[in-house]
Amino acid sequence: MNAMNRLVHVLQSLGGFATREQLESVRPKLKDVMKVSVELVDAGWAAWDEAPDGSQQLRLTENTLAMMSPNAKKMTHGQLR
Repeated sequence: MNAMNRLVHVLQSLGGFATREQLESVRPKLKDVMKVSVELVDAGWAAWDEAPDGSQQLRLTENTLAMMSPNAKKMTHGQLR
């Protein structure tokens, strides 16, 4: 599994989005997590947004969710609204 797919999997497991702190917690498994997050954004798979508490969070885009399996999409789609 390449690094971008790993990060998408991590985001799926966290409900479709993650704060910087949550992303940093996966660093041992994904060394360049911030570099990969930039690649995900550049590819249009994810976007940085402001969380309700004012922090930054990385979230999967609607297009990425649409490409996922129906079960994974159902798991994350409602939490992105």
